[in-house]
Amino acid sequence: MNKLDISSVIYYGRSYDEGDIGYYINLDNLKIYSRQSLIHNYNFTDQMLSNIELLCDPYRFAPLFRVNVVDEMRNFLDNLNNRRISKEIMALNSEQLYIYFQKHMELNFGDHQRWREQEKQCLTTAAVNWCKHYHIPYVL
Repeated sequence: MNKLDISSVIYYGRSYDEGDIGYYINLDNLKIYSRQSLIHNYNFTDQMLSNIELLCDPYRFAPLFRVNVVDEMRNFLDNLNNRRISKEIMALNSEQLYIYFQKHMELNFGDHQRWREQEKQCLTTAAVNWCKHYHIPYVL
């Protein structure tokens, strides 16, 4: 039986908005397909891709997990326990926060490694929970 290597899929789950799901997995062969490839190569429609029950049975596809990375960036910055930063990011929208975050990382290289570790852990946890939900065998 094939097992999904979690480290090979975690970055597919990164999302910067609440738009359409970008990736799907074939539950039989554990290959990942983009939304566009399913539409163009397999004649799926947007309606079909939004119907999870139809995707899973009979088509044997499932949407990949998603983690809103901008929300995680906000949590990371807020957890720095820096009142100035927490106050500055409070009213920022997603796009503004992303820009703020990138500037912060350029100026604070030490935070960059901690962010990468936190992001990887968050994505890994989401991927493992997703595998359990869809009964996908996996390895870490």
